Amino acid sequence: MILEQAHGENPSNSTPDLISPEMEKDLFNLSKLLTPFLDLTNELQSGGVTSSMVILGVITLYKQMASVNCDEGYMKALKTSLCLTITERFGAQQQFNYGGKGAKKFVKYIPQ
Repeated sequence: MILEQAHGENPSNSTPDLISPEMEKDLFNLSKLLTPFLDLTNELQSGGVTSSMVILGVITLYKQMASVNCDEGYMKALKTSLCLTITERFGAQQQFNYGGKGAKKFVKYIPQ
Protein backbone atom coordinates (compact mmCIF):
# COMPACT_ATOMS: atom_id res chain seq x y z
CA MET A 1 0.00 0.00 0.00
CA ILE A 2 2.85 2.42 0.82
CA LEU A 3 4.54 1.63 -2.49
CA GLU A 4 1.26 2.19 -4.30
CA GLN A 5 0.95 5.63 -2.71
CA ALA A 6 4.53 6.49 -3.55
CA HIS A 7 4.07 5.53 -7.20
CA GLY A 8 0.47 6.74 -7.42
CA GLU A 9 -1.13 9.05 -9.94
CA ASN A 10 -0.32 12.23 -8.06
CA PRO A 11 3.27 12.01 -6.73
CA SER A 12 3.14 15.56 -5.34
CA ASN A 13 0.92 14.29 -2.52
CA SER A 14 3.65 11.96 -1.31
CA THR A 15 6.43 14.55 -1.08
CA PRO A 16 7.22 15.73 2.44
CA ASP A 17 6.75 19.33 3.48
CA LEU A 18 9.86 21.47 3.41
CA ILE A 19 11.55 22.24 6.69
CA SER A 20 11.22 25.90 7.52
CA PRO A 21 14.19 27.86 8.89
CA GLU A 22 12.44 28.10 12.26
CA MET A 23 11.89 24.34 12.38
CA GLU A 24 15.50 23.75 11.34
CA LYS A 25 16.67 25.97 14.21
CA ASP A 26 14.43 24.10 16.65
CA LEU A 27 15.74 20.74 15.42
CA PHE A 28 19.31 22.00 15.81
CA ASN A 29 18.61 23.15 19.40
CA LEU A 30 16.86 19.88 20.19
CA SER A 31 19.86 17.99 18.85
CA LYS A 32 22.19 20.10 21.02
CA LEU A 33 20.04 19.34 24.08
CA LEU A 34 19.80 15.59 23.49
CA THR A 35 23.28 14.78 22.12
CA PRO A 36 24.89 14.87 25.61
CA PHE A 37 22.42 12.16 26.70
CA LEU A 38 23.48 10.00 23.75
CA ASP A 39 27.17 10.56 24.47
CA LEU A 40 26.81 9.72 28.16
CA THR A 41 24.68 6.65 27.43
CA ASN A 42 27.25 5.32 24.97
CA GLU A 43 30.10 6.02 27.39
CA LEU A 44 28.39 4.28 30.31
CA GLN A 45 27.45 1.21 28.25
CA SER A 46 31.09 0.21 27.97
CA GLY A 47 32.78 -2.11 30.42
CA GLY A 48 34.75 -0.93 33.43
CA VAL A 49 32.41 1.89 34.42
CA THR A 50 32.93 3.18 37.95
CA SER A 51 30.71 5.36 40.09
CA SER A 52 33.13 8.26 39.74
CA MET A 53 32.68 8.11 35.96
CA VAL A 54 28.89 8.21 36.40
CA ILE A 55 29.01 11.18 38.77
CA LEU A 56 31.36 13.15 36.54
CA GLY A 57 29.26 12.19 33.50
CA VAL A 58 26.06 13.50 35.09
CA ILE A 59 27.74 16.76 36.10
CA THR A 60 29.12 17.18 32.59
CA LEU A 61 25.72 16.33 31.09
CA TYR A 62 24.05 19.00 33.21
CA LYS A 63 26.62 21.65 32.34
CA GLN A 64 26.43 20.88 28.62
CA MET A 65 22.64 21.16 28.67
CA ALA A 66 22.69 24.35 30.73
CA SER A 67 25.06 25.96 28.22
CA VAL A 68 22.71 25.49 25.25
CA ASN A 69 21.19 28.82 24.21
CA CYS A 70 17.48 28.38 23.46
CA ASP A 71 15.51 31.38 22.23
CA GLU A 72 11.99 30.00 21.90
CA GLY A 73 9.77 29.73 24.96
CA TYR A 74 8.98 26.05 24.55
CA MET A 75 12.66 25.17 23.96
CA LYS A 76 13.59 27.09 27.12
CA ALA A 77 10.87 25.15 28.96
CA LEU A 78 12.24 21.85 27.64
CA LYS A 79 15.78 22.78 28.66
CA THR A 80 14.63 23.84 32.13
CA SER A 81 12.58 20.66 32.49
CA LEU A 82 15.54 18.47 31.51
CA CYS A 83 17.84 20.32 33.93
CA LEU A 84 15.31 19.97 36.75
CA THR A 85 14.85 16.27 36.00
CA ILE A 86 18.59 15.65 36.17
CA THR A 87 18.78 17.62 39.42
CA GLU A 88 15.86 15.73 40.96
CA ARG A 89 17.16 12.33 39.87
CA PHE A 90 20.84 12.79 40.68
CA GLY A 91 20.73 15.92 42.83
CA ALA A 92 22.42 14.90 46.05
CA GLN A 93 24.54 17.82 47.25
CA GLN A 94 27.69 15.67 47.26
CA GLN A 95 27.26 14.80 43.58
CA PHE A 96 26.91 18.34 42.33
CA ASN A 97 29.42 19.94 44.68
CA TYR A 98 32.47 17.80 44.11
CA GLY A 99 35.94 18.93 45.19
CA GLY A 100 37.56 19.15 41.74
CA LYS A 101 38.18 22.13 39.51
CA GLY A 102 35.43 24.70 39.96
CA ALA A 103 34.29 23.16 43.23
CA LYS A 104 33.09 26.54 44.50
CA LYS A 105 30.55 26.78 41.69
CA PHE A 106 27.12 25.45 42.47
CA VAL A 107 25.71 23.74 39.38
CA LYS A 108 22.16 23.56 40.64
CA TYR A 109 21.51 26.80 38.76
CA ILE A 110 18.53 26.44 36.46
CA PRO A 111 19.03 28.52 33.30
CA GLN A 112 16.20 30.72 32.05
